[in-house]
Amino acid sequence: MRWLIIIALLLVTIIVGLATFAYLDHEFLGENNPFAGKELTEEELNEAKLDKRPIIYIEIPPIVINFLSAKGLRYVQITITVTTRDPESKKVLEDNRPLIQSVALSTMSGFTFKEILEQDKKKELLVLAREASLQRFLANNMEPELGEFLLTGFVVQ
Repeated sequence: MRWLIIIALLLVTIIVGLATFAYLDHEFLGENNPFAGKELTEEELNEAKLDKRPIIYIEIPPIVINFLSAKGLRYVQITITVTTRDPESKKVLEDNRPLIQSVALSTMSGFTFKEILEQDKKKELLVLAREASLQRFLANNMEPELGEFLLTGFVVQ
C-alpha cells in the first residue's frame, strides 16, 4: 500500500514538473503551447481597446416581493445596481429609478420562490430586467447608455 502512495506521488510530481517546464519554456511545445502568448493582429488590437471611462454605479431602491411557498408566505428583497459609463446617461438613469424598479419588480414576479433562489435564475432575472428596462426607455424616446444590472442585495425571509 505504501508503494502505491509513493508511486502516485512521484507521478504527480513528474506531471507537475513537466507542466511547469512547459509553462516557463514557451518554445518547448512550440505552436501547440497553450500557455504561449498569442500575437494579435492590428484589427484585433483595435477591437481589444477597453472603454477607459470610469464605471458609474446607480443603486435602485430595494424591491420586495412576497411568494406563497409550502412553508407559508415568504418575502424576497433584492437590490439592483445599474452601471453606465456615460455621465449624461447617469442623470437619465437616476431620474428614472422608479421605472427601473417597476420593471425589475414585474420581471421578478414572473419567477417562483424556488426559482428565485437559484443562481442561474438570478442571472436570468438581471438580464431580463435590463432588456425590459431598455425597451421601456426606448418606448419613452430615451436611449441611455445602459451597462450591467448587478445584484447587490438579496434577502430572503
